[in-house]
Amino acid sequence: MTPPASTPLQFNKADGYQSVPHLSELKTGLHKLAAKNALTLN
Repeated sequence: MTPPASTPLQFNKADGYQSVPHLSELKTGLHKLAAKNALTLN
């Protein structure tokens, strides 16, 4: 289960240290979000 991109960093830290795949999923989500934001700004 992927947390929303707006999840606070503290929550991500607590969760991420327990499972490494969770961190890579989060990274992918952040990249997608960044790309989406870039499109909106341009």
